[in-house]
Amino acid sequence: RDQAEDIYGYVEKRLDKSTFDQVRTREDMEGDVYKQAHEAFQRTREISGVRYLYTAKFNDRGQPMYLVDGLPPNSSDFRSPGDLIEQDIVPMLNRCLSGELIESDGVLNTEWGAIFLTCMPAYTIGEAEPIGAVVMEFNADVIYKSKLRAMLYSGALALVIVGGCTFITMLCLRRLATPFYKKLAYTDMLTGIGNRTAFELELKNLEKRLPHPFTIVAYDLNYMKRINDTYGHAAGDAYLRRMAHLLMREEPVRRGLSFRIGGDEFVTLFEGEEEETLLRELEVFHMAGAQAEVNGEPVTFAYGVASYDPALDKGSLHNTLSRADALMYRFKKAARGES
Repeated sequence: RDQAEDIYGYVEKRLDKSTFDQVRTREDMEGDVYKQAHEAFQRTREISGVRYLYTAKFNDRGQPMYLVDGLPPNSSDFRSPGDLIEQDIVPMLNRCLSGELIESDGVLNTEWGAIFLTCMPAYTIGEAEPIGAVVMEFNADVIYKSKLRAMLYSGALALVIVGGCTFITMLCLRRLATPFYKKLAYTDMLTGIGNRTAFELELKNLEKRLPHPFTIVAYDLNYMKRINDTYGHAAGDAYLRRMAHLLMREEPVRRGLSFRIGGDEFVTLFEGEEEETLLRELEVFHMAGAQAEVNGEPVTFAYGVASYDPALDKGSLHNTLSRADALMYRFKKAARGES
């Protein structure tokens, strides 16, 4: 459930609500609105490890149907816009598309396997009725195996550890395991810097101190697809690690807190920095990245900088992040020569 909430928060900011209106049939798959939404969903599904991620709505006959499926089109489980939702989960989808936030009470045994399903209604601003829903299905086979392992281990320990020995052992395990698993939960395992969950937690903590001056820098790496396609995913992973290394070692970014919040997306949080000074230093950092190479490819990226503005951001650092994202994409377009 925690993972689902994190993914929903990520998807909601990037979801183009027009897809619920403009995507209805297979023919709509050729349009830019569908292609952009499908690319974003496929990327999010791959990053998060969720089994299925898709949007749904009612068709003209009141039946739940697929809109944008996050699976690759060549997948055997891929569903096109207009395909009907499978009967196993139609009752839950009906409730969700009527405005109810749905989480399956436990594991659902469907014809395509054991899943844990969550469904969130999607709304447009000012509308009381949902326009559709975002659905996630997690592979629940892992849950079964984890439960079985836990039961076996607990039974074996119960036979061996008794009395005071049990108390002392469990106390030691708790003290050792808590910081370890906490670090696992908040660390991006590929790059070693904070992950999306750590970033969201840090934002919540910083928002308690507003309007203290905070600045957010958003980055998006260039050429990731080309590097993966040309040199393989190991080179792509090295490219991401190189960027994280620069964020931890180079000025001015090492003065802030950096996180990897998506596939090739990073952010740095600064406190009490002068934006003009920071912009000048970031230009130098940008050039330093171009001199750092992976497989002969320079580490190049677009970036955007936004400082918290009470009038614009209204108590939310997510709004500050959105402004930094917009400036970063403007930077990327300008570098490509686009208007």
